[in-house]
Amino acid sequence: VLAMGGVAGLREMNLAQLSGMSAILLSGAALVSLSLVWQMIPGSLNRYSARTVLPLVAAAFLIGIAVLFPWRAPEAFWSRGSHCLGLGLLMSAASALPFGLLVRRGAPEANAVMGATLGAFAGLLSVAVLQFSCAHQDLGHLFFWHGSVLAGSIVAGAAIAAAFRRLAA
Repeated sequence: VLAMGGVAGLREMNLAQLSGMSAILLSGAALVSLSLVWQMIPGSLNRYSARTVLPLVAAAFLIGIAVLFPWRAPEAFWSRGSHCLGLGLLMSAASALPFGLLVRRGAPEANAVMGATLGAFAGLLSVAVLQFSCAHQDLGHLFFWHGSVLAGSIVAGAAIAAAFRRLAA
């Protein structure tokens, strides 16, 4: 997506925005991946519960946007945003598939929490790509549309894992 869409977001962000969002996205991905690994290892000590990590990562992302980006009057809010939402969810689904296959090998009895964690990881990857490629670097757009990609990925991951669990039973 970055190769096709370019890096317009990088050109629009200042140094504080770029470094702040990079730090939030990288540390969020690290926390979520650690949580996922701990869930995959039977009997391992979950140092940070996924039920704590997921809201914390989502809140850090949204707070980072609220603090770092300016509010601008929305121009074509729905048409600009629906593109980011659709593309973000598509990237999230595409990245969740190979990671889901890896997680399934390590934890064949996946539950909704593990699915939500996997969805959060895929959503963070997708949001990172959107953040650097999207030319609309304003608070309203990022908070609503890019935040919706992350939230939608988490909810979809939980729902898909719950559905697979019901089908396996």
